[in-house]
Amino acid sequence: TGLIFTLEDVNGNFDSYLVKPEKTQLAKDGGKIIPFNPPFKPVSGAIATAEQWNAFAEIMNSTEKKEEDLARFIVDGQVKISADIKGTLTSITELPADVIINGNGKTITREKATAALFGTVKGEVRNLTLAGNFEATACQGDAPFVSTLAPDGTISGCTNKMTVTFEKADHAYVAGIVKMMTGGTIENCINDGTISAKLISTADKN
Repeated sequence: TGLIFTLEDVNGNFDSYLVKPEKTQLAKDGGKIIPFNPPFKPVSGAIATAEQWNAFAEIMNSTEKKEEDLARFIVDGQVKISADIKGTLTSITELPADVIINGNGKTITREKATAALFGTVKGEVRNLTLAGNFEATACQGDAPFVSTLAPDGTISGCTNKMTVTFEKADHAYVAGIVKMMTGGTIENCINDGTISAKLISTADKN
């Protein structure tokens, strides 16, 4: 693919650049690129602030993901939460099958949360705790962690401490970890938050 350079400025902001290999006659006639593994890794593959999470979510939600942008956050298929995070976080529409979110035992405290942190999970979310308040706004309810767990998706070692409230439809799916499963695995997860759902019948709406 080429070389990816990840740079950090004095304000702690990252930017990445992809340098594509040149196609030359020399390479065509037998030249080759020898892999080099330096004794260090750039400061990437870790998220420590709400701003970094939202930057990652913006890339993941983009229809045109760039390898050089993802390299800032994903190392060996894994994104690590390296510190407790608090703030208003952007939800990730879909977590691909080849990506692991490693909560690393940290807690994300969400402010003004109205949608699951992950819309669909095909990959894995592990060892993460969510705290704060969650007011589901989806017409059929929601859950703080995941709206839909896909057949190959996994949620493991996660804890919900968010207070979950829902008041909208005459029937709904409301939970602490996953709203709906089309398959996948939930293991060693705990709901430690209060769940309150008030259903509104058609008669009540008239």
